[in-house]
Amino acid sequence: MRKGTSHRHGQCRLFALLLSMLLFVGTESMSGLPPFSHGNLPTDLTEPFVRSYRLYSRCSSRYLTIRFRRRDVNARGTDRSKYAKLLLESVDHDGLIRIKSETTGRYLCFNFRGKLIVRHHGDSIQCKFREEITKENYTKFRSAAPAVWYVGFRSNGKPVKGYKGNRPEKCYQFLKKEDTKRFQPGPDGLKIQDFEAILRRRGHRLRRRNKSARVRSRG
Repeated sequence: MRKGTSHRHGQCRLFALLLSMLLFVGTESMSGLPPFSHGNLPTDLTEPFVRSYRLYSRCSSRYLTIRFRRRDVNARGTDRSKYAKLLLESVDHDGLIRIKSETTGRYLCFNFRGKLIVRHHGDSIQCKFREEITKENYTKFRSAAPAVWYVGFRSNGKPVKGYKGNRPEKCYQFLKKEDTKRFQPGPDGLKIQDFEAILRRRGHRLRRRNKSARVRSRG
């Protein structure tokens, strides 16, 4: 019994020694592998995105346009205007974006007095915005500095100062229309082409009324 017991103990010791050697070799082979971190992720996952939109102003019922000159920004563009093609660029991981003209390459920015202007470069903090979505699915663009300024336009398409003042809330609201013909729903499920159709019908009615009024005045 003693010989059998000592033989079994010897086998157990040999097995334990072999197991420890295998574990040591495994850890040594794995030690050369780099630890997992966000820095090992592919670079394309952290690249900024660029998306093409047209921004439809609720207040002017027209599109935001950015041209060449410093103060050449308004919301009087049409759906076919080449200056209404805008690029929304992400600039960091905090959700900030820049609004750039696809045609002119100029950026929409605020100056130190809170007025909307056009700049060649969008590196300034006053050229960066944060998107806000309202309950009615409208989009607002809030300045990154100062954060109390919003992009807005009057009913005639002229820009307003960043701070809201007594302007109606709709003067700071937009509908985003993608150039891929995919539309963002508006309130009650309406899409931006529905608003355009309504505006066209109103224009036709006004022209007919003016024409009939001129005919009556001549008679």
